[in-house]
Amino acid sequence: GLGLSVVHGIVQSVHGHIRVASEPGRGSTFQVYLPVMGTTEAVQEFTGKRPLLRGDEHIWVVDDERSIGLMEKEMLENLGYRVRAFANSPDLLRAFQDQPDGCDLVISDMSMPKMNGAELARSVLAVRPGLPVILCTGFSDTINREQALAMGIRDFIIKPVDFERLGRSVRTILDGGKTALSD
Repeated sequence: GLGLSVVHGIVQSVHGHIRVASEPGRGSTFQVYLPVMGTTEAVQEFTGKRPLLRGDEHIWVVDDERSIGLMEKEMLENLGYRVRAFANSPDLLRAFQDQPDGCDLVISDMSMPKMNGAELARSVLAVRPGLPVILCTGFSDTINREQALAMGIRDFIIKPVDFERLGRSVRTILDGGKTALSD
């Protein structure tokens, strides 16, 4: 899966690094080094970027890899959002059909069994045109960024999902931006 690449992306996004040692028959050891950060000013000074803006909107996240969905949920909750995570598209779609105004934004993985992210996006947009949708993918030969944006998806994020990239995309879209940053 994408587990290690997701961890690598997160660690890189905060300018940390990973040391790996592996011995045949003994296994592997991963050491993750993260910079110490105390205040918002320290984060801004360290990264050279302004802090991520927070929010309290309702966001629904779906990814068939439970660990990725929970990681995205935690990232967004750390920014103040109220997040509901789903492990598959049909469950999110059923919840959406029962409560179409229950969320302010949907974030979906592209490659999922039963119903992929593009199909889910079409279904929710048919019920509620204009609902912001972000599509995340590690690789997709069925849809690209231009096709996603043309069908009404607001952003197309390449995995591993970076905390800063996701936070800026969500805030831009929820503040009325048509599309977010490009990868």
